[in-house]
Amino acid sequence: MSGPTKVEIFGQTYSIQGDLDAKYVQMLAKFLDEKMHVIADATRTVDTQKVAVLARWRLRMSCTLRSERLASAKRC
Repeated sequence: MSGPTKVEIFGQTYSIQGDLDAKYVQMLAKFLDEKMHVIADATRTVDTQKVAVLARWRLRMSCTLRSERLASAKRC
C-alpha cells in the first residue's frame, strides 16, 4: 500500500495503513462489514461495539473450526 486506504465498516470510515494491497484491504473491509450487518440484523442491535465483538467472536470460531477440521483430516 503506498498510502492509506479508506474503507467503510458498519457506517464508519477508517484509514488503513500497511503493507497489504489496497484491493485486498477493501475486500477484507467489505467482508467484515457484511458480517457485522448480518449479526446486527439477527440480534436486532445497533450497538456498534457489541456487533463488532460478536463479529470477531464468530470469525474466530470459524477459523478455529476450520483449523480443527484440517488437523483432523491430516490425521486420517
